[in-house]
Amino acid sequence: MTRINPDIKTACDIILSGGVAALPTETVYGLAADATNYDAVSRIFLLKNRPNFNPLISHISDMNMAQNYGYFSQTALKLAHKFWPGALTFIVPKHKIPLNNTMPIAGNVTAGLDTIGLRMPLHPIMQNVIRMVNKPLAAPSANISGGISPTDCHHVKISFGQQAPFIVDGGACAVGLESTILHIFDNQVTLLRQGGISADEIMDFIGHIHIADNIKNNKDIIAPGQLLKHYAPKTPVLINQTDCTIDDGFIGFGTDYIPHHAKAFYQLSDTKNLTQAAQNLFSALYDMDMRQVKNICIAPIPDMGVGRAMNERIMRAATHK
Repeated sequence: MTRINPDIKTACDIILSGGVAALPTETVYGLAADATNYDAVSRIFLLKNRPNFNPLISHISDMNMAQNYGYFSQTALKLAHKFWPGALTFIVPKHKIPLNNTMPIAGNVTAGLDTIGLRMPLHPIMQNVIRMVNKPLAAPSANISGGISPTDCHHVKISFGQQAPFIVDGGACAVGLESTILHIFDNQVTLLRQGGISADEIMDFIGHIHIADNIKNNKDIIAPGQLLKHYAPKTPVLINQTDCTIDDGFIGFGTDYIPHHAKAFYQLSDTKNLTQAAQNLFSALYDMDMRQVKNICIAPIPDMGVGRAMNERIMRAATHK
C-alpha cells in the first residue's frame, strides 16, 4: 500500500473543506483552493489582497480535465502535447457549460471573462493534490499581491507572517519564475507573459508568435502578471547596474561586476547560467529586502532565453507606480 504524505493529505482536507493551502510547483509556490468553490476562491483574493479584476490560473491534472473547461484549438493541443506538464499556461475560450457534467469554474477565478487560464503543473506534490481532490485548483503565487513571488516555503511565511496558510514544504522550486502565458484564439498565438518556457522555445516549435504590448488599463487584463507593478520588494530596485554605494545591496550575474563595498551581495550565477540565475532571482530579492539596504542594484541580465522573463520581472519590480 502506498503511504500518503500526511502534509499532502492535510492540504487536500483543507481544500475540500473550502480552505486555502500553499503548495509547491516547479515555478513558484501557489496559494491553492478549489477552483469550483466561489467562497474558497474569495479567500485567496482576501488573503493576497488581490484585485478582483485580476483572473487566476486553474491548475489541472490531465488533458481531459483541461478540455472539460476550455476549448483547445489544434495549435493549443499541439503546444500542450509538447510542453505539458510544465511551466506553460494557456488562455483559451471557456466552455459556457463544462463538459462531462463537471462542476463549473467559479466566476471569480476568470474575473467574469469568457476565457480561462489553464496549466498542468509538473511538480509531483501539486499533481498529487489535484488528483486526490479531483478538481481544478486556482493557485496564484503564495504571496501578498504585487510582492515578490515565493520559491520556497520560507518565502511564504515571510510574505504572510501570522496570516500564513498551511504550507506543504516541497523544497526550492526548480524553475523559480512563473509560467509563460499564451493566449490562443483559434490558431493565433499571443505571448502575454514571459516565463519558465522561453518565447524562443515556443517559436522554434510552432513558428512566429505575437508578443503583446504592456498592459496600461486594468480593463485589458486577461491573465495574471500583467499589472505594471509586480514582483516588487519593499526596497527600491535599480536595474542594469554595474556599481552601487556602500548602503546598497547588489545582485550579481557573473563576475564582471562585483562591487566589494556593497552592504550586501547575492550572486545569481557565477558562470552566467541563465537557468540557475532564474532559479535564484526571487530568493535574491527576498534576501536583499531583509538586509535593510537603501537600494537593490541588479547587474545587467542578457535579454535572451529565460533572461527575457527575468528582465520582465525585474522591470516590474523596479516600477514605483
